[in-house]
Amino acid sequence: MYDVAVVGQGPAGGITALRLAEGGHSVVTFDRKKRVGDPIHCGEGLGKIALEHTNYPVGDWAIREVKGNRIRMPNGKSVGLMSPGYSIHRWGLDRTISDDAVKAGAERHEGLKITKVTKEEGHWNLFSKDGEVAKAKQLVIAEGRLPNIITQVGLKGNDKLRLLPGLQYKFKTSDVDFPDTDYFDFYINPIYEDGYVWVFPRDDIFNVGIVATNGPKKGLDYFCREHMMAD
Repeated sequence: MYDVAVVGQGPAGGITALRLAEGGHSVVTFDRKKRVGDPIHCGEGLGKIALEHTNYPVGDWAIREVKGNRIRMPNGKSVGLMSPGYSIHRWGLDRTISDDAVKAGAERHEGLKITKVTKEEGHWNLFSKDGEVAKAKQLVIAEGRLPNIITQVGLKGNDKLRLLPGLQYKFKTSDVDFPDTDYFDFYINPIYEDGYVWVFPRDDIFNVGIVATNGPKKGLDYFCREHMMAD
């Protein structure tokens, strides 16, 4: 029996497993992805404050520093938020933290989705579709916005939570007419239907993405035509 089972190996689950393993606890981790960190489900930006809170060092996954965030309004005005951070390789961040946890003694299982958990006196039983896979005294659920098993442990899910579909393009900086700045830019416009567009500068690439209630491709294509002159 393990001391702790951690379900999900994104940054939160990875750091949790790492710190627990460093503290001498027996830890087992599970991630539904075949390889931790892949595919990528974000714009690949990270604030420095997140690293400060976790006391995790900057690694090769950090591509470049940015000065902060800017909110771009439809009238052309902008509001700057001085929150420095990094453009990152998200898969590299997730993988590096998870690898560090394994080096510290955690056991990792990839491509294994936990579908059910039950509680007995003093421990948790974890199951995949093929049956029981582990027993642990403590359970950490770090599956992201819609945990698969959160209601099974007696916690209420957020029934008011609304997920917005997202889409992201990658452009070489040499292929578009857009200024390469040291900021993460967020564009607000009614055409994005309750969502927003982001532009994250990297090395020689822009990550350009959107979340919107309906038709994210339509909104993102509009932004690219109007702001980046990319077809």
